[in-house]
Amino acid sequence: MLICFLVGGSGLRLWPLSRENKPKQFLSLANQNHSSLQESYLRFASLVPKEKMFFVGMPNTTVIEAQLEQIQVSLPKENFIAEPMPRNTAAAILLFLRSLPAKFHEETILFVPSDHYVKEQENLLTTIQQAQNIAIQNKFVIFGITPTYAETGYGYIEVAQDVTNANQMNVVSFHEKPNKQTAETYLKQDAFYWNSGMFLAQYTTFLQAFQTHAPELFATLPSDCSSIKKEELYNIYHRLPSISFDYAVMEKQQNLVACKLDLTWSDLGSWESVHQIAQKDENQNVTFGNVVVENTKNSLLLAQDKLVVAIGMENCIVIDTKDALLLCDITKTQQVKDVVTKLKETQKASYFISPEEKRPWGSFEELFQRGNVKIKELVVLPQKRLSLQKHQHREEHWVVSQGTALITNGETTETYTEGSHIFIPKTQIHRIENQSDIVLKIIEIQKGDYLGEDDIERIEDDFSRA
Repeated sequence: MLICFLVGGSGLRLWPLSRENKPKQFLSLANQNHSSLQESYLRFASLVPKEKMFFVGMPNTTVIEAQLEQIQVSLPKENFIAEPMPRNTAAAILLFLRSLPAKFHEETILFVPSDHYVKEQENLLTTIQQAQNIAIQNKFVIFGITPTYAETGYGYIEVAQDVTNANQMNVVSFHEKPNKQTAETYLKQDAFYWNSGMFLAQYTTFLQAFQTHAPELFATLPSDCSSIKKEELYNIYHRLPSISFDYAVMEKQQNLVACKLDLTWSDLGSWESVHQIAQKDENQNVTFGNVVVENTKNSLLLAQDKLVVAIGMENCIVIDTKDALLLCDITKTQQVKDVVTKLKETQKASYFISPEEKRPWGSFEELFQRGNVKIKELVVLPQKRLSLQKHQHREEHWVVSQGTALITNGETTETYTEGSHIFIPKTQIHRIENQSDIVLKIIEIQKGDYLGEDDIERIEDDFSRA
């Protein structure tokens, strides 16, 4: 069996913490020690060898590689399939199938989201192992979660009423996110389950389903995507429809079997769902960061920098990030996505880009920008280095604030310690390296007529971005 993690989506309902450049799978919400993506990998690590673990999604897969490196995991480069642009789960799954080496074409494949929470993991793994016996019979297996409350943010699976085997239930139909009254009706019936978004079938079964139910999508993507150039794939991919695998294939498929999962599960799709699974105090409050609560109940409060104090509040969501503040009734968090969509139409893009961005060499955080000046803090991990690069529109001033840096500046390469200043003129080739075993931090001051991240010309790069 192969496992393919779907690493797409932007998690708009978790704004302002989740952003386009830092979606929810890279956040530590359910576990403060690991991100959701790291938790997802570790959840399945005992099920198959790491060579059979794959990731598909987002154009820059180096961010995924860096996440895995933090938990001491290294996978072959071919196990990361980059989408040229987001096109939803149908395109992502077909791209993976079309990129898979022939040696894996006889395997069963489990597609799983990379941003879900599961508590009773052994129950999940046991059910998946049992489901393989169904999948090898040229059948699709999906996994239904026994609902514990009337959730309106999940899709539902309806199974046949005459259930004799919870590990082999015939699927009657799919139901999209219901209103509250409909969800309460589903909860009273044994035939309805939350749709977990996990799919298991043989490689050939997946391809046959695409060919039958999504023939245009199937015909547009070449049979061997691993061998075509990035530019060619981009030109093809942007013509693909943005549609979910459920819509494109599963809702039309006949040989569908559902396996029942009795476990604590969440797709972490809203702040209310985060509140439901997180550890609470005696008043049912969840707090992250520097938060003080007084006479406050059933609320979630998150503070990134400043102190947040809540007095006499109930059923509230307070998310205070470096550049945005969300205040919301805990029962209205599904509406955050609608508000963010409206904001995107009227406000500048900075509200949708996180001030902190992860990179395979570490991260950077924007501290200040005004006019033609921008200030950042660069964090370079031990034994890592940035690309050898130059800029056409800006000069840079660096101050080493922690650690020791090996700096290439034009024709010279020198070592600089804390407090050192380095000036990088426009168009000068330069690079930062951290050859030590401690984290390197540099304050970078940019000055120029354009300060965008795309003003980088890479000459050499350890992460294949040149």
